[in-house]
Amino acid sequence: MAIAKVHWEKVAKNGKRYFRITKLEGFKKLEDLPEEYVSKSPFMILHEGVLWTEVQIYLPQGHDDVSLALPVGVRLLTEAQMEQALKWMRICGSRLTGINKSLSKRNADWHGEGVTEI
Repeated sequence: MAIAKVHWEKVAKNGKRYFRITKLEGFKKLEDLPEEYVSKSPFMILHEGVLWTEVQIYLPQGHDDVSLALPVGVRLLTEAQMEQALKWMRICGSRLTGINKSLSKRNADWHGEGVTEI
């Protein structure tokens, strides 16, 4: 089951083949993500600005890049860049799913109301 979707189009420019991200679905903003997820890389965050929307992927230490920015409708990605981005999106998505399942189990019996007298 997919937690997010990346829509894209193929673009040929100057004889080279590229991908352009056209739409993002299901990605979460920082305030909608668990602290356990964003406190350790890899993780991804949706940024929605006035001028553009992008997914920022924060990579673990030891990689050439600290993060990948994937703006909608702006940047052309080579086939290798698109493959790399999708690979990290899947890793981040799988990690988020695991954390959400763990939190769901931990908080399953956390309900009710109470009164404390002072």
